[in-house]
Amino acid sequence: MKKKSEKEKYNNRNDFSKNHNINKNSKSITNPDVILKSTKELLSKSPFASAVFSNGGKLIYINPAFKKLFGYNLAEIPTTTKFLNNIIRVASYRENIKRKWNLFLNKDISRKIIPELLKVRNKNSKEIEIKFSIIRTSESIYYAFFQDITEKQKTANEILESKERYEKLFNSANDAIFLMKDDRFIDCNPKTLEMFKCKRNQIINHSPFEFSPLKQPDGRDSQVKALKKITAAQKNQQQVFEWLHCKYDGTPFYAEVSLNVVELESGKYLQAIVRDISERKEFEHRLKRRVEFENLLTKISASFVNLKEEALENKIKNAFKQIGDFLKLDLCLLFSFSHDYSTISCVTQWNRSGKKSIKRKFNTLSMVSRRWWLKKIKTFEPLVINSLKQIPKSEKIWIYELNKMNIKSFVHIPIIQHDKLIGLVALTTVQNEWNIDKGFISLLKIFGEIIANSLQRKEIEEDLKLSEARFRSLYENAKLGIYRTTFDGKFVLANPALIKMFGCNSFEELAEQDIAREFYVNSEDRKKLLKLANTKGEFDGFETLIKPKRGNIINVRIYGKVVKGKDKKTKFLEGVVEDITEKKQSEKVLLESKERAENSEKLKSEFLAQMSHEIRTPINTILSFSSLLKSELYNLVSEDLRQSFSLMERAGKRITRTIDLILNMSEMQTGTYEPSKRNFDLFSHVVEPLYFEYRGVAQTKGVLLTLKKSDSNYELQADEYTVSQIFSNLLDNAVKYTDKGKIELKLKRLKNKNIVVEIIDTGVGISKEYLPNLFRPFSQEEQGYTRKFEGNGLGLALVKRYCEINDADIQVQSNKGKGTKFKITFQ
Repeated sequence: MKKKSEKEKYNNRNDFSKNHNINKNSKSITNPDVILKSTKELLSKSPFASAVFSNGGKLIYINPAFKKLFGYNLAEIPTTTKFLNNIIRVASYRENIKRKWNLFLNKDISRKIIPELLKVRNKNSKEIEIKFSIIRTSESIYYAFFQDITEKQKTANEILESKERYEKLFNSANDAIFLMKDDRFIDCNPKTLEMFKCKRNQIINHSPFEFSPLKQPDGRDSQVKALKKITAAQKNQQQVFEWLHCKYDGTPFYAEVSLNVVELESGKYLQAIVRDISERKEFEHRLKRRVEFENLLTKISASFVNLKEEALENKIKNAFKQIGDFLKLDLCLLFSFSHDYSTISCVTQWNRSGKKSIKRKFNTLSMVSRRWWLKKIKTFEPLVINSLKQIPKSEKIWIYELNKMNIKSFVHIPIIQHDKLIGLVALTTVQNEWNIDKGFISLLKIFGEIIANSLQRKEIEEDLKLSEARFRSLYENAKLGIYRTTFDGKFVLANPALIKMFGCNSFEELAEQDIAREFYVNSEDRKKLLKLANTKGEFDGFETLIKPKRGNIINVRIYGKVVKGKDKKTKFLEGVVEDITEKKQSEKVLLESKERAENSEKLKSEFLAQMSHEIRTPINTILSFSSLLKSELYNLVSEDLRQSFSLMERAGKRITRTIDLILNMSEMQTGTYEPSKRNFDLFSHVVEPLYFEYRGVAQTKGVLLTLKKSDSNYELQADEYTVSQIFSNLLDNAVKYTDKGKIELKLKRLKNKNIVVEIIDTGVGISKEYLPNLFRPFSQEEQGYTRKFEGNGLGLALVKRYCEINDADIQVQSNKGKGTKFKITFQ
């Protein structure tokens, strides 16, 4: 496997310090805080002590491994200078290291990893040996990685002290240890065989460059470079360096090598300690890729600034292409949801060159077979599917469709606006399964926000254009006159309706007129209007007479307020003018009609009062004789005639009740009823007696009538007769209109001492359309000879009037076919 050289690995690092503003709603991913947010998870889990600092030497972040190694928190070492002062106690040594450090910071070597060895002391004054390297990612951000090699160096030193101890450590070390004579391996520990995947005889008497590729990542010949390192070590110059080794089967891996001379009984040898740093290199590679992707998102987000609406789709496609190329994707698609999430449609897509477009397959997709997927996306978190095996087997139809389109893996990023899911971005592979680095997920969410912001801006621009068009249409077509004038009486703006209203042919003609002198019939009215404007800042419904330039005098109603011009000093009056000439004439006609109607109503009520008396007297006579005949003849006549007595009695009572209602309504209409208010107990004097009166009637219909109360005292001051009539009428209606179920009477006293009575039935109910007419006299929901129930429409009208007399509030709730609830509240 061929690995990229160090030069290739770092040549593409972009300058992360450029500050691109997406827009006021977008996030700047170039801010160090956002960089930390996107890399913190990766650094926090790293076993290597890591720190992030700025070009000025300010420490921005240290990970847990750093705190564990050195014992300091960020507040204790805010700068690199403070950090070096704390860990290096010898002044001359410290100044030498600072000089090297500053030399590195001032050099343009951002594409290299700079290793260095240090002997330092941690916060607890424990001496440790560390190896550190710095990655320069931009002009302002640096990543430093520290490795504790104390034990490693200690191991090497102890090997020199004793052969027995050396052999023990040699055989138990976790690093590969070689002994070399010249450029040949003459001994190795067991870890070596494990690391290089070979047998002892396959490595002894071989040279290190035999276990290396032909070229190192920097492009230099492995053999030449290895011999140079060996020669330097033989001159007692300790060598610590990174090396690309190969296992016996040819698999490459990165290692950190330490070469130094050791003296044994048999002579001087080279000792090579090799540590596999593949994980660390992979970590550095992932970090580099993430920084590059952050830079790409910065570039993409900047390209959406000041973008014209018509160019948005092409810009999204271009962004898809850049992300697709970077992540080696085959398809990138933008979807939008229907308002009820029943379907999803493809808005735009990018597919890798040479791949057949499948947008038509996504034109409109039903969500019926994608319930699991929709539930996941509605969490507002990206859905990562590295393999279709992750999808539950219950989603058979969806899995079948994905397989049919050769989709192997995908990431779906929700598009969110105003806390609502409106769509998603689908990043897809159709060739191979894609194991995305989890560290990229948070960055992809930022990409989703970039798309959401762009779509929102497009929506805002479209709404603005539509709003402008609507305003223009309203302004041009409004029936009301719209104006702006100066305080000295000149028009600066007027719509067509106002120009016509003031009898002018054009705005230019209108603007030439002096408002007070030319249009006001009474010039004092103009002064009054200006006084209102100056004192209150507005005038609401100011009425006056206007004499148009052409035409008759008109009545107008003027609305307006004081506004300031762009200079914040000049004041104008602006608002609307309504021509109320016809309305005034109509009001006059209406007033005359109202007076005639009131006179007619009074005559009608007086007539009803007299006629009811003429009917009541003979009907009472008929009922009396009917009762006498029934008592005398009941046992002597047939069953049919017996029923006739009952029919006569019911009909008589119906006429009597109608007469009573007519008389009561007559008293209300003519204002002759005088209420007599006194204190009485509502429960014992009114509700309970009526309950017993109607319970038997309800039972004959198979309806249950119940009475409940939550208090013992229901005393109130009211007119007992009208209060009794309220509940008599309501109970009568409840029993009349309920054929099955139940009727509930409930009494309770509220904390504010108000008494509430509720009458709830399961009867025929009242339609919503009829409810507004419920309390009108002679009003019934069913009219004509086909209606099912008796009545004249006066009962509820009287109930409403009786409630008003007793300062009571009545409310009604009803559903047709389900029942009705009346609620009466006595203050």
